[in-house]
Amino acid sequence: MELKFELGQVRTIPRHTHNDLEIFFLLKGTVLLELDGTEYTMRENDIILCNSIQVRAAKAKEHNLMFRLTIDRDYLLRETGILDFSLQCNSCSQQHSQNPATYEQIARMIRRMLIFYYQYKQNYTLQLKSILLQLLAFLYEHFYTPPSKCENPNCDPRIYAISQQMKLRYREDLSLLEFAQKEHFSLHYLSRLFKKELGKNFSEYLDDIRLAAAVHDLIYSKDSITKIALNN
Repeated sequence: MELKFELGQVRTIPRHTHNDLEIFFLLKGTVLLELDGTEYTMRENDIILCNSIQVRAAKAKEHNLMFRLTIDRDYLLRETGILDFSLQCNSCSQQHSQNPATYEQIARMIRRMLIFYYQYKQNYTLQLKSILLQLLAFLYEHFYTPPSKCENPNCDPRIYAISQQMKLRYREDLSLLEFAQKEHFSLHYLSRLFKKELGKNFSEYLDDIRLAAAVHDLIYSKDSITKIALNN
């Protein structure tokens, strides 16, 4: 699955996490969306982007119409060449809100994608991909948060870069020694710095990434449990 389009009414979306980028765009009604433990009330035309590994859930009591676009992480890297695609795009958050015109431009691009996908499904590939790349470029330009401005303002950019590499290469046989040699750190120093910056040691952090990937595959793939366990 490179792209997944879902258009419909939200009643309950169970709390879950995965490695892909997910965009929620509410076309009608009201939906309560939870992101990493914080609840946001989405209203018509609100947009929330969920990054890799973030925990998300949603519920609603009234009639609504929600569009969800899920973009595979590997597809995102292949098409953009951008290793770190962490974005803070949330029209419901005062902290991350921008000029309303910025979100309206995103909404227009999403609506165009919906038209091509649902009305011209037999001949939409090039048009849809073109709009998608425009959308990704616009999101990156306006909502990218560099390592020095991540949630922890004192986060060491080298540790942040390592964590992003781990999210991309979690299926490989990764070791702390490999990153220590690459960054010209002693193994002991990197181990202490990693735990200090991320609150977990290297193995625990890698296990969390692999667990999130396994949960994603259980929900979205048709692979057997055995295959998913071997892949993660």
